[in-house]
Amino acid sequence: MTVLSIRSLVKRFQSVVAVDNASLQTREGELISLLGPSGCGKTTTLWTVAGFETPDSGTVHFDGVDVTNLLPEQRDVGMVFQNYALFPHMTVYANCLFGLEMRGVGRDVARQRITKVLDMVQLTGLETRYPRELSGGQQQRVALARALVIEPAVLLLDEPLANLDAVLRDEMRFFIRSLQQRVGITTLYVTHDQSEALLISDRIAVMFEGRIEQIGTPDEIYARPITQRVARFVGLSNLLAGKLRRQAGGFAIVESSAGPIRAIDNRAIADGAAATLLVRPEMISLGDGPESAEANRFTGTVEDSFFLGSVVDYRIRTVDGLLLQVHGRPVSRLAKGASVTVSFLASATWILAA
Repeated sequence: MTVLSIRSLVKRFQSVVAVDNASLQTREGELISLLGPSGCGKTTTLWTVAGFETPDSGTVHFDGVDVTNLLPEQRDVGMVFQNYALFPHMTVYANCLFGLEMRGVGRDVARQRITKVLDMVQLTGLETRYPRELSGGQQQRVALARALVIEPAVLLLDEPLANLDAVLRDEMRFFIRSLQQRVGITTLYVTHDQSEALLISDRIAVMFEGRIEQIGTPDEIYARPITQRVARFVGLSNLLAGKLRRQAGGFAIVESSAGPIRAIDNRAIADGAAATLLVRPEMISLGDGPESAEANRFTGTVEDSFFLGSVVDYRIRTVDGLLLQVHGRPVSRLAKGASVTVSFLASATWILAA
């Protein structure tokens, strides 16, 4: 298994800085997702690792070996493109065979590898079909098989599920994650889909404007973002403005327009400084909630609600004017205008610098 290292990578397109001093290092067999909005530089970073783009500065290393100036075919990478890029005139078997022939692998060994990888991606029996005769999910698995059969040092996936419908996309997320863990290959995965990144990744690198803003596990990125941009981009957020008044009893006290709110004392800012509190909608309880000294409670009115299937998405205006997004159970839906108490624990409230 390979360690991929990206060091101080910079890539410009005329006056536009697509990648701005980006650095990250994988662990062996780790899947890291590059997550961010369109135009943030994640695909350019991936293509630079693949060798399709040449950086203006910075380097790419595989197990400590500098591969920055090597051609794509010299880098020992497997690539899965957004549009799959299958050869339409070749069968499933021939698509998988192509990369092996380019590497001089003998026919007998190639047959063994292809048989193994097609079984792995659940395509046994479809060897003689052409891409036009396959579903979108099957084409996706052929693209994966073609990338894996060459046994690359690093697997690169560029928005591989973007062209699939919602149900199939959900299925393929689990399939790709399970397959990657089984094979144990170091993987760099590009996506703009937050839920996809949370599900599939060992760690996530969140990118904005060419820079990596935060790298962490899915839990860390979701529950402990270091900036408001990360908090807003990954998941739904209630961001409440205030000022850190004091720290007591293991919790911070933030003075907001609705009064004091207890939060995790993460020492992110100094006493008296402006602060922003993050509370996720699913962490807010409708009703009094648990009896706890760390609970924050407010009364308010339901301004609106939206049925999302597994949850009802409420907009609740507190008597002090805060607008909170709250997720509740659909079995007991509250009417518009209903009075309600909402509560959330200090341990579910995270402080961000203002």
